[in-house]
Amino acid sequence: MKKILTALLALTLLCSLALPTFAAQDITVKVDDKAVVWTDAYPFVNDDDRTMVPLRAVAEAMGMTVSWDDASETATFEKTVKYATYSCKTSVDFTLGETIAIVSYSYIFPNNTTADSFDVVEMDTAPVLVDDARTYAPMRYLAEAFFYDVSWDEGSATVSVESPNNAVYHEVVSTEDAKAPALIGYFAGESFAEYYGMKIDNVKVNGKAADFHLYTKEELAAYNKAFGTDFYVQLFALKGEYAYGEYTITWDTYDYDKDGKLSTTASENTITWAHVDPAASAEE
Repeated sequence: MKKILTALLALTLLCSLALPTFAAQDITVKVDDKAVVWTDAYPFVNDDDRTMVPLRAVAEAMGMTVSWDDASETATFEKTVKYATYSCKTSVDFTLGETIAIVSYSYIFPNNTTADSFDVVEMDTAPVLVDDARTYAPMRYLAEAFFYDVSWDEGSATVSVESPNNAVYHEVVSTEDAKAPALIGYFAGESFAEYYGMKIDNVKVNGKAADFHLYTKEELAAYNKAFGTDFYVQLFALKGEYAYGEYTITWDTYDYDKDGKLSTTASENTITWAHVDPAASAEE
């Protein structure tokens, strides 16, 4: 009897190894309501409760190109989007075992003016290699780096990824002037058709109320003229002087609709601002 129990236990352990709990063929990923077709690799939910996907299949479904560097064990995803008045090439690097993703943006404007920026995104789970062949990474971080909207439906085990048409995004535009240190710029997504303006309110720096200046239409036009484009749809700047260092800026936005009616629901925004001494940067 003891030998039989031992055999059964060994068989149970063997089966559990052969069929890992993360093999979740029942997870569906949809890009703009079209299901991604998996061949020999499937998404799974890892121990950090994150949906991990075989990156090449889902990236190609979103129109990205994928490359792999053996030496650094890094997968790079790229996509160039042409907007009405400029283009933007976005590149995302995922490295195996690392919980940091590097996101780079390269903008090209009509007058051949260029601008580059990058973000270091901290993830709560790392990309992994499955069966020594497939690179898996968290779905949300890849999609959101390209400004896609991501949602999860528990009942159907479905990840929905929606293109960023008409969405409006923000970034720190300039941090070089100590007397007008942080300039927050909003720029629109693939179409400006559904953007009708916004109200900025409740601006705080490190949790304390801060004075700010919201650009007028005339000031915005003058700023955009320097780029030869209508790149930014709104700008606001902090007032006052700030010592060099890192700050957290938060603020609320209220959107106008096409009839000029202001929303009563605020969208909360947060950005980390690294206020760096340009003279010190030049010396490095």
